Amino acid sequence: MRKVLLIYNPNSGTRKSAKHLSEVVEVLSDEGFAVTCIPTSARGDGTYYAEKMGLDYEVIIAMGGDGTYNEVIAGVMKLDRHVPVGYIPAGSTNDFASSMHLP
Repeated sequence: MRKVLLIYNPNSGTRKSAKHLSEVVEVLSDEGFAVTCIPTSARGDGTYYAEKMGLDYEVIIAMGGDGTYNEVIAGVMKLDRHVPVGYIPAGSTNDFASSMHLP
């Protein structure tokens, strides 16, 4: 099984991440991923978890708003190897997702 680290902000937007977490995990599991979920609770958590845990995973997914995505990218940029990053927009504004025409 491929290992994926899902870093999510349970408070982003209208708590969309928390509402849909089980659905996201189910879809990823059905596709053959072993999913580890890590919630953020403070500013900088996304960067910290991506940097400290990222090398143990084949894929890292950020689920939250623009801030969560930005933090995860910042942490991945500090890793010694390339780890693909996915993004599930679940914030209140999602400027990045809108500019990329993501649903």
